Amino acid sequence: MFFKDVKFGPQEGELRFRLIHFWEARNTLTKRLNNFYGSKSKSVYRVAEPDVTIAFTWNYVLSVLENSPVPFPEDRFRFYGYEEFEAACDLGGDLYDYAGHVKLVNEQALSDSLVLDEVEIASSRRILVNVQTHDGPVMKLYIWDKAAAVFCEKFKALGKPPTVILVTTVNPKRFGGALSLSSLSSSRVFFDMDVQATREYLDWFESNTEVANRVNAEIVTKAETATIGELLSYMKQEGAKVAWFECTATIDDIVRDSAWYYIACGGCKTKATKVPTTLMCKKCGKTEIVGAAE
Repeated sequence: MFFKDVKFGPQEGELRFRLIHFWEARNTLTKRLNNFYGSKSKSVYRVAEPDVTIAFTWNYVLSVLENSPVPFPEDRFRFYGYEEFEAACDLGGDLYDYAGHVKLVNEQALSDSLVLDEVEIASSRRILVNVQTHDGPVMKLYIWDKAAAVFCEKFKALGKPPTVILVTTVNPKRFGGALSLSSLSSSRVFFDMDVQATREYLDWFESNTEVANRVNAEIVTKAETATIGELLSYMKQEGAKVAWFECTATIDDIVRDSAWYYIACGGCKTKATKVPTTLMCKKCGKTEIVGAAE
């Protein structure tokens, strides 16, 4: 059966395919699938064009396809550029892939002495990579959770900072007013020589270093500490340009009359329900809980 022949509902045919995107998948192998279900593709966070999604049923059979008479091509990617990501930002639409050359890793310039702070990465569960595609703008690429752990593993195995990075199924979002790309649970990370697409980009980079290094990412993303007073003074300047600032603050107090303030279950943090003599939690099912201010 071909993908174009899959209809809505249970299917008993056999699909032979190369697995590219699969939530929680760890290995991309050529597979054979029996017993599956055709469901309508979601309008948000799509990774392919067809209207029908292949869903696994309770009795599905997924096995490795060996000695296939049909040749399968290497992984195929759907790349987007800055303008296209800008147009799709925060719309929750299709998820596309992104490739470019690395400018900064966690705000550190690339060098042979660059070392990742794995303790900090494990705590924050993310890595921030500033990436530029050809001679386009430098973009912030946030790599989260499992993809961040894979980034660290591949970084150490490579023995030096990567020149080219490719991340699949990224979601364009706006953080602090600036366009950024964010990985999802299905995202995979590739470096310099991992796949054909990164090898081709690396060839371009080595032949066009002048163009590739035209933008200094350290200037674009330079971190500076400023007080609220200094920001106000900047805003009052007649020639002030539009600028974005990332603010870090410590919660000093919670205004109890604010709509954001509520008493939560001390266990699951769900908003507690008041009863005549105590508090209860509908989520935990407990009729008496210890409340906590949130």
